[in-house]
Amino acid sequence: MTPEARRAVAFIAGHFVSGKGRAIYDYDKGGYIHFSGSVNSGVHLYDHQARAHITGSTKQFYHHGLSAHISLDISGKNFQGYDYGSGSQFSGNVRSNNITLYDYAASKHFQYLLT
Repeated sequence: MTPEARRAVAFIAGHFVSGKGRAIYDYDKGGYIHFSGSVNSGVHLYDHQARAHITGSTKQFYHHGLSAHISLDISGKNFQGYDYGSGSQFSGNVRSNNITLYDYAASKHFQYLLT
């Protein structure tokens, strides 16, 4: 997965579970990524870092900057899905404002803080 796809998934999952957030802190990048828009039954976001719209539903959305669909299944505080752009799976969880995402293609965990 690209960093932009991971950040979008982390923000959408975190916002959906907690009902709040306007940005995430990406520990791998060492900086904040700001989003504007809404996440409820639909996803209508703008990623200011990637300068891209993200639209669809919480189950499947389209990252216009990456020209890729991403499926996302959120169950309680856990999530999993598939990034069609990179052809890879991911999974993770949301604990309070902390989001952990495991990218199977990178074989690595990524940490985010919802703010």
